[in-house]
Amino acid sequence: MRVNKKTKYGVEVLVYIANATKEEKMIQGRNVAKMLGINEPYFDQIMMTLRRSGWVRSVRGRKGGYILACTPGEIKILDVIELFEGPVVLGNAKAGENTGYAALGVWSDVATYIKETLDGFTLQKVLDHEQSASMDYVI
Repeated sequence: MRVNKKTKYGVEVLVYIANATKEEKMIQGRNVAKMLGINEPYFDQIMMTLRRSGWVRSVRGRKGGYILACTPGEIKILDVIELFEGPVVLGNAKAGENTGYAALGVWSDVATYIKETLDGFTLQKVLDHEQSASMDYVI
């Protein structure tokens, strides 16, 4: 499965904000964009989408910034993908269409499996994986 850059950056931004939220810090967008190598106008588009989803809250002012508006366990990776890309669908044919495509049922089953798998992954699992991966390199 291939995801676009906006989706990839959306997940990376959520991970970055979640890590800052654990430390009860507000993070400034300019710093996140620079750290992740995203130009600011593109970053602003991503943040607008994440704010509208209700997962990220912004606070104005000198000590303002971004913070998660919910727990990382409430954010499913499938939902992030569908927020930026739309529904996960394989192929062009839709169920119920008379396309004569014999393998449509197989592709539908594969799509369902992918969606169910992604639905089981939350931002918290990504954070846990990130933490265990960084611990593997501790000497």
